Amino acid sequence: MKSCREKLRLRRYYQLGLEILCGLRGGALYTLAARPGMGKSTLAMNIAETLSVKGQVPVAFFSLEMSADELNQRMLGSYSSINLQRFINHDYDKGERLRLMKTIATKMPALNQAPIHICPRTDISISQLRAEARRYGRGYLNWSV
Repeated sequence: MKSCREKLRLRRYYQLGLEILCGLRGGALYTLAARPGMGKSTLAMNIAETLSVKGQVPVAFFSLEMSADELNQRMLGSYSSINLQRFINHDYDKGERLRLMKTIATKMPALNQAPIHICPRTDISISQLRAEARRYGRGYLNWSV
């Protein structure tokens, strides 16, 4: 169980959002809703990344719109603080690209060690999602979905 001090440390990362929600509580279901292209997946992925990488809180992430590869790329770009689209499109000169590759290489071990599972299925029903969430959660007393 996380101490109060550890919980407060996590709250700092998303202070405004957490003030609105009064903190993230275990066992609660949070739904993000907005028009297409407004950043719902990005916000959810950033919350999951912060909880798992910085807070070492186990997270199971389910997206019905994006593949696991796309989500992994986004998380790598976000955590490495690079413009992933420019990197993928080779929109950098050789020196800058090498610098960015070194940055990514130094950040990857932390991402690999983070207790996060990204479900690779986009064709999952609600009952299947629930069953998979339970399966991933066995072995973790305190985890987030």
